[in-house]
Amino acid sequence: MNVYKVYDDSWETIMGPEQLRGFTFDQVRDMLCTNTKKEVDDFVDTYMSRENRKLAKTLLRKFEKDATALENVSEEFLIDLLKTRGFEVKLLTVY
Repeated sequence: MNVYKVYDDSWETIMGPEQLRGFTFDQVRDMLCTNTKKEVDDFVDTYMSRENRKLAKTLLRKFEKDATALENVSEEFLIDLLKTRGFEVKLLTVY
């Protein structure tokens, strides 16, 4: 099981995969409620890796109507998506 440190300039926590997924869903909901589609697209284009941008835009549009749209994406995709909200994610080595 992967363990992650999720943080920004003023906050940090440790999460497992399910917590990461739930946190990302909450952040995406907030982003979609407080920003226009153009602003969301700009965040995706600015902060996400090139290979995930098109998929992210498609899934974010679907997520507005169907919260299950992000259920089957990889943890790596979720981590990339959190960059649009200003978060950094570090995979921790746990023994």
